[in-house]
Amino acid sequence: MTPSRSNDLSPREKRALRITSVLVVLLAIVVAVVLIKTKPQSRRARATQGSPLVDVAELVAADHQVEFEVTGTLEPAIEVNLQARVAGQVLRIHSSFIEGGRVQSGDTLVWIDPTDYALALENSRNAVETARVSLLTEEGRQEIALREYELMGFDTQELSDTDRDLVLRQPQLRAAQAALRSAEAALRLAELNLERTAVLAPVDGLVTEAAVDLGDMVTTATSLGRLAGSDSWWLRCALPVDEVQWIDFPASGKRGSQVSATSIAGVPLSGRVKQLEAELESGGRMARLVIEIPNPLKQASDAGNPLMLGEYLEAVIHGITVQNVVAVNREYMHDGSQIWLVGNDGMLSIQSPERVWADEEHVLLRGLDLAMHVVTSSLTSAVDGMSVRVSGDTQAQSGKDGAE
Repeated sequence: MTPSRSNDLSPREKRALRITSVLVVLLAIVVAVVLIKTKPQSRRARATQGSPLVDVAELVAADHQVEFEVTGTLEPAIEVNLQARVAGQVLRIHSSFIEGGRVQSGDTLVWIDPTDYALALENSRNAVETARVSLLTEEGRQEIALREYELMGFDTQELSDTDRDLVLRQPQLRAAQAALRSAEAALRLAELNLERTAVLAPVDGLVTEAAVDLGDMVTTATSLGRLAGSDSWWLRCALPVDEVQWIDFPASGKRGSQVSATSIAGVPLSGRVKQLEAELESGGRMARLVIEIPNPLKQASDAGNPLMLGEYLEAVIHGITVQNVVAVNREYMHDGSQIWLVGNDGMLSIQSPERVWADEEHVLLRGLDLAMHVVTSSLTSAVDGMSVRVSGDTQAQSGKDGAE
């Protein structure tokens, strides 16, 4: 066998080899320790060319007035069933007392034959005069009775109250006074009946029904027609119960929320919320609201368009102003309540801030960091903490205009 090479080394060479091996091992250990201590720290990389590009908008808090749309039909606030207060034959009718006619309060709409009532008035006046004469006569008789009693040497003070009244004809005097009052009351009633032969319009308004013609015989039970007051009309509408909290109602000197309405013909109308009805709508369990539109015919006239009762209106209620909120377009909300935000570090943050109010287009939010930006573009897969690249087109997200 060939002898091993190590056996050919001298003791001095073997010692040098061992020392060299130890030094190599120590050097390897030192190098490993240095590499471990000086290795680069793992950090989240900032957005790189491989990160998705997104559009963003600024977040700016402001005060926003809650607005929502409602619909309904116009109806009169006051509707009058016109009836005669005396019976008789119709002699004359106002030219505007036709369906659709406009009348003013105090206008005479129907004239009833006054002949019978004029005669009754004359009789009542005569009756008053007769009663006055009777009272004067009785007062004279009372004085005569007192003198006669005294001439006979009697003192009325010695009589009882009842006897003294009889001697002095007090019952006859009171009867004469009562007869005069009764005659005067009959005279006043005769005057009123004569005045009532002229049927007056009790309100400014529109004639919605005319049910009488010339020559008709009418009684106090006869309906002559119907009037719809024109000082104000009502718009009745329904809205979800949870939206009632955003509306101001007239109370303690406050005015109801402002309302802007438009008819099908394009007539602009303004009004205010008047009241909330006591019961929910039977079908959809919605709250029922009454909106008052003052002087609707004048508003329509100023706009140069006609307006009719029963007309369908679309309205916007300008509700309570909410303070220090951010209005965000609904398109920027995800999964109903989440919003995608980007900070200065270029990292995506998925948050669920407080939702104050929402309509079909916008959501009002609180609790957002205004230093961040809302993502307005879509992402195929959004993960909280992922890096994104922000495009140079940054819009202001401070209000509804900016939100869009």
